[in-house]
Amino acid sequence: MTNDLNTLMSRIDAINSKSPHELTDDDLNDLIAYHRRARARKAAGEKLDKPSKPTVDLGSLLNLPTAKPASSLPQITRRI
Repeated sequence: MTNDLNTLMSRIDAINSKSPHELTDDDLNDLIAYHRRARARKAAGEKLDKPSKPTVDLGSLLNLPTAKPASSLPQITRRI
């Protein structure tokens, strides 16, 4: 099931691959609708979720020694 935004985004990709002389009136209307919707969402304060990046463990990639786990004993501090 697709929504209007997915359909519009697929149209935008197709439109961007055309040269300016090949654009039709429908293409221009789609571009205008896309930018109006984006501007309205920004004015409404809508924030998009950032895509999560996969985390890379550099220590395992570089074969670095791992830190020892903290002991379960409480830390003793000196008082003078």
